[in-house]
Parts: sequence; structure tokens; C-alpha cells
Amino acid sequence: MSKVPSRAMGLISQERYRQIVELKYDEDHDAQWESGELAMAAAVYAICASFVVSELEEDELQKVTGLLWPMQWEYDVLDSLDTENLDDCIEALIQSGALIAAEIDRLLIERDTIQVGGDGSG
Repeated sequence: MSKVPSRAMGLISQERYRQIVELKYDEDHDAQWESGELAMAAAVYAICASFVVSELEEDELQKVTGLLWPMQWEYDVLDSLDTENLDDCIEALIQSGALIAAEIDRLLIERDTIQVGGDGSG
């Protein structure tokens, strides 16, 4: 196995692998999120991770994340994230990266399906 050129890439890859294998968040599961939910959840994790260095007040952070977090998802990132703990911030960024990877995979599958379907928009 070749060495991953970045520790962060390796951590994100490991998390995405865990999501697929352990949580069963595979392409069939992710296909249901057609309105950008995966990307928006990724943005929330990234925003929360940056909270420690941002000038946002906690109530402002709650408003921003409340607007972006997918309404169909019950989980609240802020309940489990200590924004003053660097390990928690790193974990939030790993989650963000894994969600972005899931959304990229979902979009690639959607694009490939459209191209194979022959609508000519590729």
C-alpha cells in the first residue's frame, strides 16, 4: 500500500471508509440526499471547527449552523463538539472532509447516470 501524501487525507479516507463499511452510508444510502444535504452538513462541521478562531459568538454560530444543517437530520453537531478542544476541531474537519467525499461520489454517480442515459448534457 502506498503512503498517503497527507495525514489529513488519510484521516478523511479512514472516516469515509468507516461511514461506508460500519454505518452503511454507501452510495445507495447517499443517493437519497439530492438537495445538497451532504455538502451543507460538511459546511456545518467546517464552520464549527473554525469557531475557535472565528469572531462568531455562540448564538451566531447556532443561527448559521441551524440554517445549513439538513432539517431531515436529527443530529446537532454542537451538542457533541467542544470548539475549544483542538482534537474536536480536527475531528469535525475530518467529518467535513468525509461528507464532501460522499457528496462528490454522489454527484459523480449522478453525472455518470445522466451521461449513460443519453441526455447529452455531459
